[in-house]
Amino acid sequence: MLHQQRAYAARFVETQEINNLWRDAVGNSDGSYEKARDVFWEMVNTRDSSEAAYVRELLDLAGFELQGGSRAPLLRLETGAINSYRDRADRLLTIDHAVPQSKAPGMATDPANLRFMTGRDNSFRGSRYDGSDQPYKGYPWRAQLPSVADLAAKAEQ
Repeated sequence: MLHQQRAYAARFVETQEINNLWRDAVGNSDGSYEKARDVFWEMVNTRDSSEAAYVRELLDLAGFELQGGSRAPLLRLETGAINSYRDRADRLLTIDHAVPQSKAPGMATDPANLRFMTGRDNSFRGSRYDGSDQPYKGYPWRAQLPSVADLAAKAEQ
């Protein structure tokens, strides 16, 4: 189970099964991210292969429920959201670009740049963060982040 936990949080390229399945999806699509994503979810939902079975097990352990066809899985969770769009965004599993497509369009299908993330987190993250999950310069909240030294000093108080 530890392997699946690491795989869920890692980039696709770091887990052989996910990497192989993603590369196969890209190869069986027109090469665009949108088509590759649809083919990937179709393979996860229906393919009889060890890679697809591994991803299904990983998603089940993470609390997701397959939706069939080319649809992404949804988290088995009652969010309590009154707005159905917010509920879906909280529960939908998306494929995130660590380096945003707007910053590196050539990396749109690169498995070294892809990872799983829930819909709302992915939307919030958008193009505001770099591949190391640090806010890009120019965003107001970057200035509000305390430094490591400030956090350490506060912890000592």
